[in-house]
Amino acid sequence: CKDLLTAARDRKLNTFVQISVAHPTEQSLTRYANTEVVEGTRDPLFLTGVTFPSEYPIYEETKIKLTVYDVKDKSQETIEGDGHRGPSEYGSGVRHRD
Repeated sequence: CKDLLTAARDRKLNTFVQISVAHPTEQSLTRYANTEVVEGTRDPLFLTGVTFPSEYPIYEETKIKLTVYDVKDKSQETIEGDGHRGPSEYGSGVRHRD
């Protein structure tokens, strides 16, 4: 994340990333993991890695959602990595051999 935006331009953020998974057969997201909270910056560097064990059911159609939260912002709006409000969603990119 770089140059995250806030309502008050001079306010520093205290952010973390929440990782959620939506499997192709389910309509809802499942919270999978969080990073640590990085305090006092609009350019957080998260040190926590997230991996999925080989037995975890990830498919090409699985959606992985990364949401950046400011822990002190009570509005519960999310901050996207490019500074826009809203979550980022990614496909898993997993390919299976036949």
